[in-house]
Amino acid sequence: MRYFPLIPRLKRIYMSPETTEDMRWHDTERLGEDDKKILRHPSDALAWKTFDERHRDFALDPHSVRFGLASDGFNPYRLMNTTYSTWPVMLIPYNLPPWLCMKPSSFIFSTLIPGKASPGNDIDVYLQPLVHELKLLWTGVEAFDAFEGKKFNCFGLLMTFLAMQCSLGEKFCEKYGTNERGKAPSRPSGTDLLSEQEKVEYVYGKSKAPQKKRQRGDNDNNDVQHESAFGKKRSIFFDLVYWEHNLLRHNLDVMHIEKNVSENILGTLLSMDKSRDSREDRKALEKWRIKPHLWLSTNPNGSEYMPPASYSMSTEEKERFLNVLQKLKVPDGYGFNLSSCRLCSTTIDPDDLDDLQDGIILTLCKLEIEFPPSFFTIMVHLLIHLVEEVKLGGPVQYRWMYPIERYLFHLKSHVTNKAQPEGSIAEGFLLEETIMFCSRYLEGVKTIFNIPTRMDDEISNSNDYLFNTCGRVVGKEVTIRLDDKSLKQAHRYVLLHSDAIKGDME
Repeated sequence: MRYFPLIPRLKRIYMSPETTEDMRWHDTERLGEDDKKILRHPSDALAWKTFDERHRDFALDPHSVRFGLASDGFNPYRLMNTTYSTWPVMLIPYNLPPWLCMKPSSFIFSTLIPGKASPGNDIDVYLQPLVHELKLLWTGVEAFDAFEGKKFNCFGLLMTFLAMQCSLGEKFCEKYGTNERGKAPSRPSGTDLLSEQEKVEYVYGKSKAPQKKRQRGDNDNNDVQHESAFGKKRSIFFDLVYWEHNLLRHNLDVMHIEKNVSENILGTLLSMDKSRDSREDRKALEKWRIKPHLWLSTNPNGSEYMPPASYSMSTEEKERFLNVLQKLKVPDGYGFNLSSCRLCSTTIDPDDLDDLQDGIILTLCKLEIEFPPSFFTIMVHLLIHLVEEVKLGGPVQYRWMYPIERYLFHLKSHVTNKAQPEGSIAEGFLLEETIMFCSRYLEGVKTIFNIPTRMDDEISNSNDYLFNTCGRVVGKEVTIRLDDKSLKQAHRYVLLHSDAIKGDME
């Protein structure tokens, strides 16, 4: 295992005046009084504010750092036929402003867990050094503020955990197929979970070989668990005195939920391998005596067939649908402009979230009318809880795995020695971190912090344009002759959108 100490690197962040000022953004430049109810940052959300009310001394110091922890496994060899899983653990400082918070240059690489298999429940063994440093940060460590030019006590805490797993959601979703007419179960507090997990007895490092069938009279204390015990083990994060009081300890990853729900929909519509409408699913409908129009039918020759459902598509319809997707072209930036998606918006009005929750519930109810019960996997059910997590943690951009997955892809480029992939990643990361640290103190030099944007439209003759927005030509210039219809459309566009004559037309 490779561990990169947290506290020295956190002190180094405050040694630069620029980064120190950025780390205090959440306290000094976040919002005005009129906009404080809008969710733009985790500091606007309920979990952050509730923690501030409980620990006022921590909240009063703008230097206090709040981290999110992210981890996921990846194959460093780029070969899908090789079974190998390396697990990096990274910290995200939520003090930073939105345009810096989720950038790879802001991530703090903490632990590199070696393969060949996933650590599973034994991940707590590898997290012990990190938890030890987090305990020290909770009591405070001495650091130097380069922005103000004085020493201070730096405090830090772990706010939330980002991971691919659905954490604890499945515990409340195990009564599928039964009629439940009562109210939805209330969200358990951290204290409730801790009291339940204290009953769990778990031995780390147990063999992953299949266990022998237990015989009557056997009594293995290592495997005995209380009937009401919640989960398989007590999380190591409960060693942090404040962890049980965090409102949002584990996040539901929107990225993987999107992926699995999309696979459910497309797989079922196109009758792919991941379709949720198979012969076994149709037989289950008949067993449960529901949706009789979808039961298996019999041909005159005695063979069974699946009657087409309302969502079934013919071969011609599938080809037309896939052709549209294949030939679809949108302007640059249009595909990832999520401002129209209320759940994924960068600014969210809390007053709109209740309507969004009602819309999600209504949509799932309409889907339930058409699709078989096998369509509604745990991932589809978790859509119900996404709005509540936005209220607790703020916009999903700070809690999903998209930037983490992109960073893991970047780490693969460091693997030059396939015999020691973790060593290659560690050396490449340390070299990159050193160069990045030095570049903060270089002026007049092109670095990662001042490189032009991907679409650099800064031009010198912007005053010559009829419109306020201008840009450079992309690709090779081609001269064409417009027909009469296209010429009239272009002429009308200029008249309606020209900033120079807009006032005269009004």
